[in-house]
Amino acid sequence: MKKLLFKFATVITALAVIMGTMAGCGLFVVNTDRDMNQVVATVQISDKVEKTNIYKRDLAAGYVNYGYYYVQYYSYTQSKAYQTVLDNLVNNAIVSQQAKIDMADKVETDNLSANLTALKDDGGVNYLSLLASDADVAEFRRGEGKKHTVGSDDYNAALAGFVYNKYSAKTTVDAKDAGFRFVSLKDVYKAISDTADS
Repeated sequence: MKKLLFKFATVITALAVIMGTMAGCGLFVVNTDRDMNQVVATVQISDKVEKTNIYKRDLAAGYVNYGYYYVQYYSYTQSKAYQTVLDNLVNNAIVSQQAKIDMADKVETDNLSANLTALKDDGGVNYLSLLASDADVAEFRRGEGKKHTVGSDDYNAALAGFVYNKYSAKTTVDAKDAGFRFVSLKDVYKAISDTADS
């Protein structure tokens, strides 16, 4: 009787392990997009600039790009390597925000109209859709953007027109304005070209 009970318990345990393994594969599903969209740090050095969120995907990409190198060649722990990557991302955001503040303090408002007009006259008004700020895109999508399919040519053209109309009549510039408003047309095209090359 003991042998039969022992065999029965063994078979039940084996079935439980097999069923648990098969069911366990789908038991916990991770939503990768949602996981990678977690904010790990927020940077805002002044009220003059919009806050910059650093996401988990940025941290993971930084680790893959250069963080593992510190682990392999400089004997960093993984924790220290991730902290180094995060520190670099925060420092980059600080430098970028400070540059926006400095440029906004120096920019001439005449350049704003000149740059926008040059873009429009040169047929490059559609580039404005690439350079719209997050706030511009959100405002556009709440209004006129509802009529267009995101990513389509008509969406990009409508977004460019929205940005142009919003800022062409603007008389003052501040650090929250998108970067294209502070530079010459030549610099805008070079930045787009460099980004594409990257």
